Parts: sequence; structure tokens; C-alpha cells
Amino acid sequence: MNKEAIETIIINTLTAIMDEYAIEYEAINSESKIYGTKDGISSLMLVRLIVDLEEAIDIETNQSITIADEKVLSMNNSPFATVASLTDYLSQLIQQSVVV
Repeated sequence: MNKEAIETIIINTLTAIMDEYAIEYEAINSESKIYGTKDGISSLMLVRLIVDLEEAIDIETNQSITIADEKVLSMNNSPFATVASLTDYLSQLIQQSVVV
């Protein structure tokens, strides 16, 4: 799965969550903030995003990945900061799951 497809899944999933919670937002793109700023989503919405992304990736790739684990919690730069950082992180996870 290429990065463009991963980014599309993230944007679509994030948009659906924002719509469900009736949160106003500007168009979501690769530089959109996700979490960790006043413009980002709440921790509850982040959990929902993680679960929905794991499910969407499983459906699209038939690969089961775990997005939130000990490794991500200890990272200096959160992959949940922007759509671009999350895209990069998910791309790495998917590639690692193919190799294993």
C-alpha cells in the first residue's frame, strides 16, 4: 500500500470522526494537526481514530497492525501530530508487517 492510499484512509477516517462528533474543521490535508495541539482532536477521538484506522487497513490490505504500542508511546516525536507524520508511521508499520 503506497503512502497516498494510506493518507487517503487517514483523511477519510478523520473526516468521518469529526463529522460524527459535529466538530467544525477546515479541509483536512497532509499538514493538518491531529493530536497534541489546541486544534487537534481529543484523546477519546484519538482512540477512536486508532481503532478505525486499524480496521480500515486490515480491510484494505488484509494485514493486521497495531498502531498504539509501547514503542509509539516512547517516541520523542508523536506520529499522531499531523496527517503526514501518521502517514509515514503507518507506512512503516505496514511494510514491517509484510516483511514478517
